[in-house]
Amino acid sequence: MKQSKPLLDSPMNYPAFLILLSLRNKSHGYEIMKYVNEATKGFVSIGPATMYRTIADFLKKDYIKLVSEEDSKKEYLITETGKQVLDEQIAFIQLINKLSVEGEVKNEKA
Repeated sequence: MKQSKPLLDSPMNYPAFLILLSLRNKSHGYEIMKYVNEATKGFVSIGPATMYRTIADFLKKDYIKLVSEEDSKKEYLITETGKQVLDEQIAFIQLINKLSVEGEVKNEKA
């Protein structure tokens, strides 16, 4: 079976990955920033400029869609394309993790 070309041509930075990850559930900007901060125990925090620049980029690439807009509160949700990209990024992170564990084992044997 022929493998399709990956949608993701390079790894995402942490904030972009975490924003996309958070949008598996419908959320607005403040909820996303709060989720990322809490999920990473404060290790990664996203400011408004990064948030809205990334949201705009993801909308343009069809990774997410606007699902509701009330006053100035816009809620977004991941699309099927976004889910594919997220799966590719997760697979890459798992590969990096595997390489790091294998590296530890090799270094212990030396």
